[in-house]
Amino acid sequence: PVAEQFDGNEKLRRIPVRIMFDKPSNNFSAEYSAFDQKGRQLCVGDGEKAKRRNPDGLISEEACPGSDHCLFGKANRCKSFARLLVGMESTWKDDPLSGFIFRTTSFNSIRTISARLEQYHAVSGGKMAGMPCDLVLRAKTTAASMRQAIFYIDLEPKGGLCEAIQEAMHFHRDWEEVGLIS
Repeated sequence: PVAEQFDGNEKLRRIPVRIMFDKPSNNFSAEYSAFDQKGRQLCVGDGEKAKRRNPDGLISEEACPGSDHCLFGKANRCKSFARLLVGMESTWKDDPLSGFIFRTTSFNSIRTISARLEQYHAVSGGKMAGMPCDLVLRAKTTAASMRQAIFYIDLEPKGGLCEAIQEAMHFHRDWEEVGLIS
């Protein structure tokens, strides 16, 4: 729906969203995932432990050293995979429980979003549900990218950090008044 607001010449670089939950782990999950040639998940790990589907269909628990240090992972296209669950600003007032899932395998997006959610959780006193933000497409260059642009997603507070936290506090008060959260 956000893209429909633009004419054919503009590019979508910013999407207004709301953080749905207070805990960063409820909003964002990241893991290592390996897939077979048909796109079926074979192995899921957190960098320490993994659950792997064996050829006979049974699930076993294995050590997970990460995609760069795992022979099984290298043979089966293992990489970081993350999901960010946010509410769309356009539907927030009518349905604050409907979510949009942003999926990514970008190391830079995963690192940035994870850090942002932890920061917002800390500075808001753990009450960040309802906080208005923008998913922003950013670019950076590094020596490793040979100075070519690398694009990643950032989560930026809408209207500034203080205003966004005040909005989240207002959301909490409203929901506490009707008994939805305590």
